Amino acid sequence: MNLNLTIIRDYLPSAYRTQLYGPIQKKLVCPRPLLYTPYSALSEQTLCVMPDAFLENLSPNPDCSIIVVGNQLPVSWADSGASILQIQEPRDFYQVFNTVSQIFNDFDQWEASLRNELEKQTDFNIKEILSIGVRLLQNDISVTDHTLQVILRAEIEKNQDGSTRISIIDEPHSIDLKYTDRIKNVCHLERNITVPYISSMENSSIRSYCYNLYPLGHFTGCISVTELSHPFRDSDFALADFYFSYFQKAFEKYLQSFHATGQASVSVVQKLLKHIPLSRKEKQSLELLPDETYMCFKLKEKKHAHVMPLDYMHALLCAFFPDLLFSAIHHNQILGLIKLSPAAPVPSPLPLFQDLIEKMNYMAGLSNSFTDLSQISIYFLQADYAISRSGSDTEGAETLLYFEGSILSYMLTECTSHMPVEALTDNSLRRVLEYDRKKHTEYLHTLDVYLKNECSISKTAEGLFIHRSSLLKRLDKLSRLLQKDLSDPGIRLYYRIWLSLYQEAQK
Repeated sequence: MNLNLTIIRDYLPSAYRTQLYGPIQKKLVCPRPLLYTPYSALSEQTLCVMPDAFLENLSPNPDCSIIVVGNQLPVSWADSGASILQIQEPRDFYQVFNTVSQIFNDFDQWEASLRNELEKQTDFNIKEILSIGVRLLQNDISVTDHTLQVILRAEIEKNQDGSTRISIIDEPHSIDLKYTDRIKNVCHLERNITVPYISSMENSSIRSYCYNLYPLGHFTGCISVTELSHPFRDSDFALADFYFSYFQKAFEKYLQSFHATGQASVSVVQKLLKHIPLSRKEKQSLELLPDETYMCFKLKEKKHAHVMPLDYMHALLCAFFPDLLFSAIHHNQILGLIKLSPAAPVPSPLPLFQDLIEKMNYMAGLSNSFTDLSQISIYFLQADYAISRSGSDTEGAETLLYFEGSILSYMLTECTSHMPVEALTDNSLRRVLEYDRKKHTEYLHTLDVYLKNECSISKTAEGLFIHRSSLLKRLDKLSRLLQKDLSDPGIRLYYRIWLSLYQEAQK
């Protein structure tokens, strides 16, 4: 792993007395050090270590990188523009060379641990990638998703004996919402930045060094190192840049791993939809505990809003709800089922589910709860009908649409699936419709309000904003038009259903 003179200076023992000359090296341009010999080439692509006496016989080279041991640095070299790290103390040249070489060894080992973790297949763990970053940078690291909700945090915690340990938090719903909102306020305009940048929250002197993540060609989140344990050193930025390049790949693998773990749920959901028998293992993965139920859902993109790719949204669902949500991308739509538990110690996933899809500009249709998976097609039909009720323009629509609130609408729709409402209109209602049309009256509306108020005279008069005596006269006329007995429950039920069908048809 290449370093630069700033990093080497910051990682030398504190007893070393040093001085930097020339431009600050922001990139990792220095390879492993070489002992200078008269035949060595001085350039930015090499790093030579030499005693100060050697410089007296060399012409200044503004493009080189060197480490000089000793107190005597020629003025011509100090002003040459060359990148020079002078180590004034100790003067033991071989001790300095070995110390610098050990710094390179430590960083090579650090990079190897990153590379080895990233190359893992079955047991890849992004938490270990975070832990490796914190161990070197010695500051907390946070990762946010597309919605700027913190989904991963690596924190340095002190033990009672004064030692430290690294704690990894991967529960997005446990993060303080105020903290998340502060991050949103800071990052809202910064999400389009494609290079690392320094950010700080309002009324705070603590800075974060941030890097936006674009592993899928879209903004998918941000990783940030925050100077909570110690203020940033000059070397931290170059090292963080190097670490960010690894984390970008790791985050993409992290998302893909959730998609891979979701393949089992994809297979289960698709088999259920096609009525294919499940294996014993698949049945066990779906097994309900006492009092648990299922609820089917179907997602729909909100119009007039930017949304992330379906694959990414599906991966997020798998990441946020392991063992609670089983989903699949079916006919270019995300659908699945959620496990629900009424038990108090187990929080319902619906609030977090709602929060996630709302921030991702999706909405969901939800079925009634059920336990018999053999009936899943019916409940997917419920979820589909519930989401279809959102209409063509979904801007400003509710995020969760429950079939429970659409049951009557569904029943009425089924009533007219084979016959139009006109064919379901009897002669009594035809007389009222015809009279209202000719006389410009509102007897049909009166009937509707009267039935909705359970034939209560006082409530109906109040609802129509007329006097009780006026209502009685109107009801008498209505009775003569209908020629039906409104005290008959069957007649009232027919009129109530027909009025709902008629009003739906007028929309």
